[in-house]
Amino acid sequence: MNIAAIIKPVALSFSLVACLVVNSLAAVEYTLHKSVNPSADEQDAYKRITAVMDSAVKLYNTYSNLSKFINVYYAPGVPTAEASSNGDLRFGENRSYMVVPTAMHEMAHTMVLEPRQNTLQRAWTEFSGMTRFRRNSAKWTERTRNSIATASIFGRTV
Repeated sequence: MNIAAIIKPVALSFSLVACLVVNSLAAVEYTLHKSVNPSADEQDAYKRITAVMDSAVKLYNTYSNLSKFINVYYAPGVPTAEASSNGDLRFGENRSYMVVPTAMHEMAHTMVLEPRQNTLQRAWTEFSGMTRFRRNSAKWTERTRNSIATASIFGRTV
């Protein structure tokens, strides 16, 4: 029996287990600080922020090995959302920013991750770009697809 045939699956299994162990040690967590007697606006914001942060934390904990405890606040004076490296994240009153991509972006700031240098952010950007590409490519007409295929057959760049 070939020794390489035995070693490769074992090495692959070990690598997979190592990745799972490292990711299981990752722990991005948050606390949403709420007012004692919240208004209707605050209650609505807390509900949205909780849903968004739960999803974003789950994504970070599933697909990264990052660790951070984040203090989250609802701050109506903030125009969009903001975060700092001390672990504070604030959502403003504009509900259109209470979405998972915004939360992930702001969470990256709390972890001092710069979008141009960070692999996770770069991966997210590339994933978003591929998603946009797939969505837009589905809108192409059959004629456009055929012209690209024809051009590539004859070695031309489209």
